[in-house]
Amino acid sequence: MTSTAIAPDATAGTPDATAGTPDGAARLAVLDVEVTFTAARSLADRIARRAPAAVRAVRGVSLDIGPGETVGLVGESGSGKTTLGRAIVQLATPAQGRILWRGRDVTAPDPDWQRRLRREVQMVFQDPYSSLNPRMTVAQTLAEVLRVHAVVPGPEVDAEVVRLLARVGLHPSLAHRHPRALSGGQRQRVGLARALAVRPALLVLDEPVAALDVSIQAQILNLLADLRASLGLAMLFVAHDLSVVRHVSDRIAVMYRGRVVEQGRADEVFEHPAHPYTRQLLASVPRVEPRGARVAPAGVRTGLDVAPPDSGCAYAPRCPLADTACGARTPRPVALSPTHSAACLRASPADS
Repeated sequence: MTSTAIAPDATAGTPDATAGTPDGAARLAVLDVEVTFTAARSLADRIARRAPAAVRAVRGVSLDIGPGETVGLVGESGSGKTTLGRAIVQLATPAQGRILWRGRDVTAPDPDWQRRLRREVQMVFQDPYSSLNPRMTVAQTLAEVLRVHAVVPGPEVDAEVVRLLARVGLHPSLAHRHPRALSGGQRQRVGLARALAVRPALLVLDEPVAALDVSIQAQILNLLADLRASLGLAMLFVAHDLSVVRHVSDRIAVMYRGRVVEQGRADEVFEHPAHPYTRQLLASVPRVEPRGARVAPAGVRTGLDVAPPDSGCAYAPRCPLADTACGARTPRPVALSPTHSAACLRASPADS
């Protein structure tokens, strides 16, 4: 996707809410989205008659995905990346902000628009077993989707099921098996086939290889690359492992405590990481040391048990570079290049 130049103090990678999107251009724009959940009340809360606390899972996130583009969304557990993905497919409701698909709000109360959205934007979940009906065979699962959405005429459903299985690398003999009779990799392929059945333009992939063996992960990643090339799919690839998203993403957005702290082209983020948290994620990627040992980077504080501050940078309690200014000011994204930004008080164009 072509990017335009921006001033050094502007927000790189942030979509323009006023920009028009031609009909047919499969573009997603997330604009300053915040998602808040109500925490469960503890016994102490009930005794004191305190109202349940609000948990801000996503805090003012903006990003965009162009037609046929893959954006990797990375961060550790609890960063809000899965919640953002669920908000895009309307499984979570934003407290503020907008999510646009083809230039139109995804929550628009138009039945025809909602039917179109359900076909064009599909989600593939992390656990393929829990997302498949255990009482239905593979063929029944796929046929149900084809019939509900009237993708093909009734007499062609069986042939379409076989075609979908072939598309994701499964033999037609598996069509009459139940999920419990499939391996993890096979179940994930069935999940992909079900999403592809409605011929979507955008896939939201929530940790699609996290539960799989390394060898199977490679197969699924190769399959996703093939599907993207052959079908022109756009993808939001949610993951916690930077080494996974590097080979499948055009751009990468890094989330921490509900905020995007850095985003840019994959090569920019990996070769010139500007945010200390991104550097920590890169340093945590397993690698072979000369003597077989792995040494942790000096000065990096880890652990999500550190509570985020009420003001200032949320990463400050863990950051080896933090000073008093970091605890007092909330950093805004700084443009390091036309396509690269980082929300860090120490970030500057010279960093890239």
